[in-house]
Amino acid sequence: MDATTTLTAETPIALRGRMALLCFIAAACILPAAPAQSAQQARYVFFFIGDGMGPLQVQLAESYLGAKKGERRGRLLMTTLPSVGIASTYSDNSYVTDSAAGGTALACGRKTGNGCLGVDKTNAQSFTSIAALARRAGRKVGILTTDSLVGATPAAFYAHQPERNLAYFIGADLLRSGFDVFIAGGGFGDEDGTKIPTNHFTSATNTLSSFIAGTVAGTVQWKRLPDVAAEYGYRYLSSARHLRAARPSSGKLIAACRMPMGIDAASNDFTLADATRKSIELLDNPNGFFLMVEAAHVDKSGHGNDGAAAAKEVLVLDKAVAAAYAFYTNHPEETLIVISADHETGGMTLGHGSSRFNMLDVQQESIGAFKSWFAEYRKTHTTSSAIGRLFDYLLFSDEAGKDPVSFDDVSAALREYFGLGDEESGFALSDNDVRQLERAFEDSLRGKELAIDDPLQALLYGGQDPLVITALRMMNEKSGIKWATLGHTGAHVPVFAVGAGSARFTGWYDNTDIPCMIIGSMLPGTPFPPAPVSK
Repeated sequence: MDATTTLTAETPIALRGRMALLCFIAAACILPAAPAQSAQQARYVFFFIGDGMGPLQVQLAESYLGAKKGERRGRLLMTTLPSVGIASTYSDNSYVTDSAAGGTALACGRKTGNGCLGVDKTNAQSFTSIAALARRAGRKVGILTTDSLVGATPAAFYAHQPERNLAYFIGADLLRSGFDVFIAGGGFGDEDGTKIPTNHFTSATNTLSSFIAGTVAGTVQWKRLPDVAAEYGYRYLSSARHLRAARPSSGKLIAACRMPMGIDAASNDFTLADATRKSIELLDNPNGFFLMVEAAHVDKSGHGNDGAAAAKEVLVLDKAVAAAYAFYTNHPEETLIVISADHETGGMTLGHGSSRFNMLDVQQESIGAFKSWFAEYRKTHTTSSAIGRLFDYLLFSDEAGKDPVSFDDVSAALREYFGLGDEESGFALSDNDVRQLERAFEDSLRGKELAIDDPLQALLYGGQDPLVITALRMMNEKSGIKWATLGHTGAHVPVFAVGAGSARFTGWYDNTDIPCMIIGSMLPGTPFPPAPVSK
């Protein structure tokens, strides 16, 4: 029987099985081999992290872009990159990770407990990050974020702390990291050590003794971290103007400068893309560099269920990716760009109602602007009746002289900020909509009477101001967006990649695999993750 023998239903089963195996082996021998992974080493590595950015946040941004042009879908640069994957995000002690554990997985290739940074969940062992390995290999290292310098995600690349709220400890780790460039949208958080938790005070005096300035009346005085920066070889810059003037010859630097949310930004504001270009300028050198870039406000938008802000924050990230891509086009064989996320925030879904995503443009500012207006309104208005206001006046009460609250006032503000109730904008309100807003308004005015642990209140408002979150959800739903939660979810996150070694990022894997693949491209042959170090 030769290789051309035909298998039929009458062929004995055992014979058919042997022949099928022979055919499979023969096919494997003659089929062309899969393309080999490029051995080209990634000299320049960009790792973008959209904090809170799940697949639906990316889809929303593209749907928004498309709707503005009368199309179903626009395109982001990141979604046009050739390698696409998806990653799981669970932490060592929870199906739903926080940014500390998620950041540690992306930085160190190891799972840890929520709240932990660069250490295991028992704080017995420290992990080594890909940024630290890059520095040891002679690469320059930059950490860039719209969050504060000590935010959980950036801190995962340089800190080794059991709790993400230990801002002074984390700031000290930053200074001792030796990385070349830190650029953030906020400062050290606790720059003078006044917020060190009582239960960590003994640990602080033992491990941070070099940061103690002295004692006054028995109280430890801590050195201000910005002032200590020079001792560790850093220039500390506190404005975008100073950062823009910095040059590679300036040496190592730390910059804390305002980078507002995309929806709130003015044309001359310093952006994540600006910071990415400046980081490239400061880091570029023949030995290469590693740059982590975090778009932190995607997460902030999700926690507030702010769809318009979320869409525009993904666009902020995509513009920063474009800045790196421009560099890549000049060094295509030596550059790797990877984009992913630490987790998804908000449980976003799309396609509700008429799905008019272009209506998101009616909202001109993030929810923070309306929150500020409403907070001031509540300070200057009272729920007291006419008789109650008279007694307030006679008794010199703090409520004396305040105007009575009115839902009409709030309705006008909702129309101004969100277009709610404006038929020309397409956001007409039904009778049921008005009832929901009125109830939320009344619940907001109850203030302290609202119990966060009340199951009904938690379900309706999730600990947020009732009127604010109700108005946002209503506007989102009329645009085509719904949210499942005000917190994080266990949803998988997208991965996009281009450049040297990018083919390995195609597929379905865990978030801890991402830094392993980056090291495989950046420092081939380097074992990763390294063995933990006992503390």
